[in-house]
Amino acid sequence: MTCKCRPDLARAGLPTEQIMRLNGPLKDMVTKVDVAMKVCTSQTEKLMAKVNKLEAIKKNIDWEMKELGNELRMQWIQMSGSVSPQIELSEVVA
Repeated sequence: MTCKCRPDLARAGLPTEQIMRLNGPLKDMVTKVDVAMKVCTSQTEKLMAKVNKLEAIKKNIDWEMKELGNELRMQWIQMSGSVSPQIELSEVVA
């Protein structure tokens, strides 16, 4: 049976007998700890959602970087394979 007089303590999972044995200041302390735990849990869930989004963004960036690297490699191969005109040093000086 849970306590109906203190729903905040009942949510903490404390049985009615334990809640009723707590005196005023101790009840308040248990309530504050329960609220703090809920706030921490909520913030942790929000942070985990942000971490998951950032990991997805990083994965996309890594994929794009890999694709750009492949494209640059292909361009480099095409450039090095083609015959480029050779300029003689004497032509540049003259």
